[in-house]
Amino acid sequence: MAFSALPLPLSTPSPSTQTSIANPPEHLSSSALPLPKLKTPTIRSRLSKLCQEGQPLLARQLFDTLPRPTTVLWNTIIIGFICNNMPNEALLFYAQMKASSPHIKSDSYTYSSTLKACADTRNFKMGKALHCHVLRCLPNPSRIVCNSLLNMYSACYNDFDYSEYDLVRRVFDTMRKRNVVAWNTLVSWYVKTQRYAEAVKQFRMMMRMRITPSAVSFVNVFPALSAMGDYKNANVLYGMLLRLGDEYVNDLFAVSSATFMYGELGCLDYARKIFDHCLERNTEIWNTMIGASAVVQSRFSQMVLTSVHMAFGSVLGHWDLGQSNVISCHLGKALSVLFRAPEESIYGRGTLHQELKQRTLFSFGH
Repeated sequence: MAFSALPLPLSTPSPSTQTSIANPPEHLSSSALPLPKLKTPTIRSRLSKLCQEGQPLLARQLFDTLPRPTTVLWNTIIIGFICNNMPNEALLFYAQMKASSPHIKSDSYTYSSTLKACADTRNFKMGKALHCHVLRCLPNPSRIVCNSLLNMYSACYNDFDYSEYDLVRRVFDTMRKRNVVAWNTLVSWYVKTQRYAEAVKQFRMMMRMRITPSAVSFVNVFPALSAMGDYKNANVLYGMLLRLGDEYVNDLFAVSSATFMYGELGCLDYARKIFDHCLERNTEIWNTMIGASAVVQSRFSQMVLTSVHMAFGSVLGHWDLGQSNVISCHLGKALSVLFRAPEESIYGRGTLHQELKQRTLFSFGH
């Protein structure tokens, strides 16, 4: 005896309880209840998801099964390697792309991401080869490619003589449109190569071009001012940062850089006020403030010790260095108490920021 595969209903529905398929109820109509459309995940989304989950090698295995991958898929794997701190694998994958698929045309994302891998690995030779590829394949490279070239050459500055042929400046001069990222890279490049006056000059030029600086712009130029001992422009630039709003003032990198700058300039009171104004302090800001205090105290102690030897050299000639340090320590404490600025002075909380904001309007960039 054969049984039906589907169970039979216990009771036969009456015509009054049956629902016509041609005329469904109004509350179940397609206009009232739209059915969700199931979207099959594309191969690109699957590769991106694997890379986001920290499995770029597994994404690479899936990529190898594709018969004819497109440029977008090649870029996905390259970016996936870089995002997972595997820049060497990204460079090898780019080399495989050029060797196995010469018909594939690389785009701006291909070159910018691969140049990022060259910067991370300090691979100057590969970076120059990529620069040649850019000049050959992209007659008018985009700003993202030019910014990546600037970053690559700036990271590999130990591998070429920038005093004779400045590759960073050469790439910068060839750019038709320069955004704040390009200017920041150029200023950072001059600071890195200890050309501090040129770094400040380029920052001025950026302001004259009416390009709004970012917080990174101040982080890059503050070390140049501290190295030059330029106390005046340091006040003007920090006042400019204050005028740009809380987004800049509360940036932890900008706070740390400004604290370090005033500490190097010997203005511990300014550094302390910036530190006190910061609402959220991380370990780097604490370390910067401690280091600034140590630098100022060391310089002050050395100055007092030198003054003691100059004034009482004949008396202290037979004393050893330890006894002289004790004297300078006591003198330093006495002088610090004697010349300590009151809290109600111009360096009080809030007044410092208002004064520096007013200086900014007329001092810098004219």
